[in-house]
Amino acid sequence: MKKNELVVKHNSLIRSRYDYTLAELRLVIAIASMIEADDEDFREYVVPAKEYAELMGADKDNTYKAVKKLGDMLLSKPLHIPTAGGFAICNWFSWYEYKDGRIYCSFHPKLKPYMLQLKEQFTKYRLENILRFKSVYSIRMYELAKSWEARGGFEISVDDLRKMFGLEGKYKLYADLKRKIIERSLKEINSLSDIRISYKEKKIGRKVTDLIFTVKPNLPKQKNYLASERAFISYMRKNHANDVLYDGPTQTKKRVIFSISKDGLIYDQLTGKELTADKSKKIWSWLYEKAKKGELPVLRQTSIYDNQKK
Repeated sequence: MKKNELVVKHNSLIRSRYDYTLAELRLVIAIASMIEADDEDFREYVVPAKEYAELMGADKDNTYKAVKKLGDMLLSKPLHIPTAGGFAICNWFSWYEYKDGRIYCSFHPKLKPYMLQLKEQFTKYRLENILRFKSVYSIRMYELAKSWEARGGFEISVDDLRKMFGLEGKYKLYADLKRKIIERSLKEINSLSDIRISYKEKKIGRKVTDLIFTVKPNLPKQKNYLASERAFISYMRKNHANDVLYDGPTQTKKRVIFSISKDGLIYDQLTGKELTADKSKKIWSWLYEKAKKGELPVLRQTSIYDNQKK
């Protein structure tokens, strides 16, 4: 497992209901990061137990006991997935085994449409963005926000948020939910991840019924970041390879979306082709002006460029 690996999930999976501990959710996400973009079927995923303990900050001296407990808990907690006609219930894993210092896991085969060959309605982020979180709710909130990042935010009822996070019967007072779950999660996310989240409350009378979240890229406070267009381009190539650059300037009605590839070049998302030098220059200038206004349109990571070739 590597901290810079990508995690890709269908949005229905991200918005599903489950109640996991931090260690349980971290393992699920870490193993999900092992799925390759071109995988057509699940494999048996192998994680060295000590590597997992090191990555997750667990106690290496009690690995066997911790791994066994982890498996027991994971296979006893169902995952509730919203579907078009209702819902589905299953476990993340159909097989969990510990042998010779390694964890062997197989995802439930019914999860294939939610984790493999995703072309639309999916969310992608780097594993390192959630490993520093100390709250399971920070991870859930982060994934939920990332799934709506392309639209700049989302609205959710307080009741639905409780259900999604497995908090039925807990934090019955909204003030407690706000202080212990929402505010703490946003504090971690805004200080440790690649996005920033803010929110407003909707009320009926004095009761808070809904929450309106705004999601934006979390740009680092870097003195020379916008000092010049050259400094900006250097920063973007280093920090936003494979991220989508939304709706570049165009004279046609056709929507155009761009990305910076791993080699630092700008590509057209629809054609997968590198832009000409003149077009690239115009896009960089456009992005630079947007960034200076605080409107840098980096929306989400996409798997389209995983298969690009120069």
